[in-house]
Amino acid sequence: MRAVSREMFSGRPGRAFWEEARQVRMGTAGSKRARRFHEILDEEYGLAPAPPPERPRARRPWRFLAGSAVGVLLLSPLVRRAMARRR
Repeated sequence: MRAVSREMFSGRPGRAFWEEARQVRMGTAGSKRARRFHEILDEEYGLAPAPPPERPRARRPWRFLAGSAVGVLLLSPLVRRAMARRR
């Protein structure tokens, strides 16, 4: 159980869960066994290594390219008309 909980608390979702649920879980344990279970979780939360810093999301150039392509396709008939009127 310790190994699994330490692994869980090494990631952001597990840490976020325990940060939110800790007080409720520790305060509402109905039996000695449940209290000990939550104590072990709390100990492992404290021992688990902090997750690495979040990396910034990679930009997606395909969105820009797709938007540009749509713009060119929509504007090309207008440009052709303008060019035809000049002649």
